[in-house]
Amino acid sequence: PVWAMVVGSIAGVLSVIGYTHIQPFLFSTFKLHDTCGIHNLHGMPGVIGAFVSIIAVQSSEQASKQALGMLVAFGFAIGGGIVTSIVISMLRNEEEDEMFIDDVFWVTPVEPTAQTNALETVSQHGRQSQDSARHDPNHHDDSATVTVA
Repeated sequence: PVWAMVVGSIAGVLSVIGYTHIQPFLFSTFKLHDTCGIHNLHGMPGVIGAFVSIIAVQSSEQASKQALGMLVAFGFAIGGGIVTSIVISMLRNEEEDEMFIDDVFWVTPVEPTAQTNALETVSQHGRQSQDSARHDPNHHDDSATVTVA
């Protein structure tokens, strides 16, 4: 259990380094953008775990199986990433090629404060109705009447 905690701690530190240093480097150098942090959260710690599993096994036969499994996983990850990038490149609209602009994919308000203003108007109208009801002698608020039997 102690070695598992050590390996997990190392993987956790590497994950944090990935978010703070490696991800910005990959983006600025290669324009690789990992929106969900999969590389940092699963990829790099998984590689550490795979290498440790190769080292920790008792037999060379099992170590070779672990190494083969790691290579197959790398193949699927890299192949899947390449296929995904090709599909996205084919579907991408060159005129609207801006990252983090939600208008490309979603219907968004023209002004970000439009919804806030609408909510404030409704709230103010509700307050005005309550104030006028309090000053109206003919208005009876039945909701405040409680009958105890």
